[in-house]
Amino acid sequence: VAERILYTAIVISEHVPLSSPTPYLTATCANTILTRPHLAEVVRRLSIRWHTDSGPRDGYLPAVTPVLPILNSALRTLAHLEHLDLALGLSGVQLDARAVLDGCAFPDLRVFALSGIGRGTLSPKLFPMASVPITWFLAATPSIEHLRLLDCYEVLALPPDALPALQVFRGSAIAAAGVLPGRPVRLLGLVGHEFITERDLQ
Repeated sequence: VAERILYTAIVISEHVPLSSPTPYLTATCANTILTRPHLAEVVRRLSIRWHTDSGPRDGYLPAVTPVLPILNSALRTLAHLEHLDLALGLSGVQLDARAVLDGCAFPDLRVFALSGIGRGTLSPKLFPMASVPITWFLAATPSIEHLRLLDCYEVLALPPDALPALQVFRGSAIAAAGVLPGRPVRLLGLVGHEFITERDLQ
């Protein structure tokens, strides 16, 4: 009985310095879910936050690359997830959202937050890999009501019928421009600006 209660909400916050760049807590949790499949039925909230060192993060890639497929496999089993918050602290590293979310389906997901993956604020010229926007995942998850994309500075070309229940969005102005039109957003928070210009609002 206690096990089912404990695994309803999983919150992982781990310090991942360059001197020890493997996110062991995340890997252990993902492996636990995979080896004990009955746990996946009770997980409603998953929050993973990696506190990485500032500066270039390319040194994390060799240690993190083996962990992401394990995390992805575990996420694929969490069919009843309602709240997913991933803050991976790896902006600027040659990774994109598919490394974590490929093949995942969350029909009951209401809150989704993703940061710390992709190019972030880096110029596309400094990020040679073609970053895969998160639009494919958003279009396949119509139940999302609260969306936070704090490190997405790319145009999100969403289909007109995507995110019909969206009420809250927090992200960059360029991402908001693709998310807001035609959706019942009531609350908007813009990030990545010291001040908002008239051009941003347009």
